[in-house]
Amino acid sequence: MREAQLNGRAIEIPDMISFAFNPMRVKVDTQRVVTIELTDGEKTFTDEREPIGGNVSIDLALYARSFFTIDRKEMILPKEVTCTVREGGVGTTFTMLVVWGAMNVGERFNKPRKVTWFKNFPFTFNLYVPEGATARTRYDKNTYTPVTLQEGWNVINPNDLFDAAEFGVIRMDDYVHPSVWEYTFDETFRGVDEGTHISRLVVDECTKGIYLRWIDRHGYYQYYLFKGGDDVYQSKAQGDDVNVDYSSWYDFGNIQVQQHKQMTNSIRACATLVDEETFNMLLGIHSSPMVDMWYDNDWLPIRVGDATITKSGKPLQDVEIEIMMPNIVSQRL
Repeated sequence: MREAQLNGRAIEIPDMISFAFNPMRVKVDTQRVVTIELTDGEKTFTDEREPIGGNVSIDLALYARSFFTIDRKEMILPKEVTCTVREGGVGTTFTMLVVWGAMNVGERFNKPRKVTWFKNFPFTFNLYVPEGATARTRYDKNTYTPVTLQEGWNVINPNDLFDAAEFGVIRMDDYVHPSVWEYTFDETFRGVDEGTHISRLVVDECTKGIYLRWIDRHGYYQYYLFKGGDDVYQSKAQGDDVNVDYSSWYDFGNIQVQQHKQMTNSIRACATLVDEETFNMLLGIHSSPMVDMWYDNDWLPIRVGDATITKSGKPLQDVEIEIMMPNIVSQRL
């Protein structure tokens, strides 16, 4: 939480970087009506609250989620939201970067990462650049060179930064960001290595496999190329029994067929012998409501089957998933 001043008193407001599926509370100690207005420049919401016990507390998360339009053809990117809190005709205004995601106990946002860059498939790298941070890049055996990244949320195409054959590195210096949950998640936004933040992209030139992308809990798009396994088909009778008149030289009665058959298709896939960091990243596919498969030069929405995942504690382990393809459409009597 942050603090702002309203009528000469401190009030609690959400963090500069807030998550739409976590509480985003505004708290004002007052005996007056408090009005809050939120806008992203396109939509505007207004809420008016009476005090209870000398306090007004409003959770803005529901309004924040309403700013997002879910379109599978477009990435779900954070929204910059402006909020004005008014009491007795006096107001204070603040801004937030609202991420379509959630933080959980023990997690850190925007921590240094090592990811696999699948160069033969569509790929982006999400990175938050704090105010005042300077960025440099290097790849393979080359030295660091300065690069300009905008302050805030960046969706990076690595091909625009370096022509790497083995790996690329994005380094931020003067990386200082205060903890927004100072007393609860004391490492959530902690600077790394005294102001240095390094992310490494390891090149993978594979051309075959099942390529998936998903949005993780921190609003980042993640990508991985899985090895395909068995193709599984299941059919199930649906609808009512339908009587069929049938006769040849002898009449048969009580001949019925099923009105409809439902057929589903699932594909088993595996990421083999991944390290702990990659394993933790792949776990996010099971909590994501937005998973797509690269198919015929486009992103096809798919579902990942329910599963129980066990982290073995070994240095390397496999991650298996079941991809639920769209139901197969067939005729109906």
